[in-house]
Amino acid sequence: MGTVLVACRTIEGEVLRVASEAGFVGEVRWIESGLHNRPEVLRARLQEEIDRIDGADTVLLAFGYCGNSLVGLTARGFRLVFPRADDCITL
Repeated sequence: MGTVLVACRTIEGEVLRVASEAGFVGEVRWIESGLHNRPEVLRARLQEEIDRIDGADTVLLAFGYCGNSLVGLTARGFRLVFPRADDCITL
């Protein structure tokens, strides 16, 4: 499957532009906006999406730490990559 990009809808325009400019051809999965207000809910939603991914080599998260919502995420069978940024807007 290659690479899957999991991104926040808050930065959809920016993500699509960068993905296009970079020639990204992988699958993009969107996470609904507003979950950053409840980091524990965002963490659960991200883990749910990560658990649905099968056959990928790499999963890119277009998210910042958003109140430590990335802490404790786990991936099975693929590399999980995310930026060092406080929140999505920082990206």
